Order: sequence, then structure tokens, then C-alpha cells
Amino acid sequence: MLQSLAIIFVFLPIIVLSQNNPCLLGRDRGDNSCGGEAGTRFYYDKGTKHCQPFYYQGCNGNENRFSSLAECREKCSNVTASGSSSGHSMVLAVQTACSINYDAGKFAFQGSHTPRYFYSKSANNCLLFTYYGALGNANNFETYNDCANFCKA
Repeated sequence: MLQSLAIIFVFLPIIVLSQNNPCLLGRDRGDNSCGGEAGTRFYYDKGTKHCQPFYYQGCNGNENRFSSLAECREKCSNVTASGSSSGHSMVLAVQTACSINYDAGKFAFQGSHTPRYFYSKSANNCLLFTYYGALGNANNFETYNDCANFCKA
């Protein structure tokens, strides 16, 4: 009994902090059940302490989803894993996401080959690659225009 109470008191504050601060929630791509507008959004990655782009499917998901990099930075710039302010500003700039090599990811449970675009510094352009549906990295865009607007702007 005491052991169960100890576990509750250890994990309850973490759950409450995550619910109070959307920046501490994980990335949630949502689904396409409502016909909402899909596209590139930004979420705060508490592991890297940076805002990262991701593909939102248009419906549901969670509150760790922002329309722009600037909005994500504004809402989450002082967040630490404990939920307190740190004073560290996020420095994941466009150059960082667009300068890393693309990562095709891994097959998800129901994964499929999905055409996506990544920015190639050497080609100074967005190029097509096959994404396997899970993991990968921030240099991953649904359309050529999303990639070009993000990395060439």
C-alpha cells in the first residue's frame, strides 16, 4: 500500500505539469478523421529543448502544436522538463533543421513508403526521398513548397 502511494506521489506531479504546460506534451500528429487542414506545424521537443517541425494530419492531436516556429518559441522558450523557467532561449533555427541529413525513419506498425522532401545544403534545393512512417528527424516535409518555404526563406 505504501509503495503504491509513493509511486502516485512521484508520478502525479509529472502528469499534472504536463497537463498544465502543453510544451511538455509529446509530439502528436493527430489524425485525418475530421477533414481538417493538414500541414507542417511545430512542437516543442523537451528532449532537445527546441521547437521542431512535424506533419500534422489535421484533426485532434494535443496542444503541443503551433502554427509557426515563432509561436512555438514564444510559448515554450522558458520551459524545462520540470516545467520551471530556465532562461535558456531555444536556438533551433531554420539553419539547424535544414542542415542535418535527412532520415528516412523506420516502418511504423502500419507503415508505408511515403514521398517526402528534405533540404540538401549541397544542392541548395529540396529533394524527394521516401519516408517510412516513424521516427526520422526535422528535415522532413510533406511537400516541396513546405520544404522550400521553411529552408529557403
